[in-house]
Amino acid sequence: GTASLVGAVQDEDWRVRREAVAALGRMGGKWAQDALIGAVQDKDWRIRLLAVKTLGRMGDKGVVEPLIATLQDEEYGVRYHAVVALEELQDPRAIRPFILVLNDGDAHFQKRVLMALNMLTGNDLGPDPDLWKEWWAENEDGP
Repeated sequence: GTASLVGAVQDEDWRVRREAVAALGRMGGKWAQDALIGAVQDKDWRIRLLAVKTLGRMGDKGVVEPLIATLQDEEYGVRYHAVVALEELQDPRAIRPFILVLNDGDAHFQKRVLMALNMLTGNDLGPDPDLWKEWWAENEDGP
């Protein structure tokens, strides 16, 4: 049942946790979403990555804040897919965090963040975080 599936997300074996996260994503619902939000903090990057991808596909804006937190993940793939998921959710709460991670240091990640910023804002200010910070200071409250 659902309780055993949620419990499996806490299992010692990462393979069991992976299967539980995948099953939760297929089932959907608020309880599944809550368990997946917990899984984005898993000790294993493979579980965090799957949880981030799954939450993004669920399409609920209630996951924006937990996804924003994963922009700081130590694992590149988790950060990258958090950007993809946040872009798909099209929530303006992601704009400022995107600006803050623009200087991540990884060129591919930076390029992906810029794509998301361009899509969310309708602007292409290039890779300079200072230009984006200026723009955000003027536009944060909307038109």
